[in-house]
Amino acid sequence: MAEAEISIVSPDFHLLLAFRETGPGPKADALLAEALTYNPHVAALLLGRKRMPKAEPDDYSPGEASEAVVYVRDGAAAWASLAGALAWLRERAG
Repeated sequence: MAEAEISIVSPDFHLLLAFRETGPGPKADALLAEALTYNPHVAALLLGRKRMPKAEPDDYSPGEASEAVVYVRDGAAAWASLAGALAWLRERAG
């Protein structure tokens, strides 16, 4: 598989940017609701509620677990480096 990048169309990407710009609040909450509806696997993987597979997916489909694996593989460090982002996600994602 070619080197993947964090998708700029992913609701989770937009959520992370909004959290970085404005912190927790109504905008982040609304974007989280959108992200969870689009692909709930991302939050589960970021929070360790679901384990990353040992093998990388050969491809991915939007909204599916395979897309979440690619996103988290490439974006987990960004979430972890943003103070309070994962704690907020844990609190809000239930």
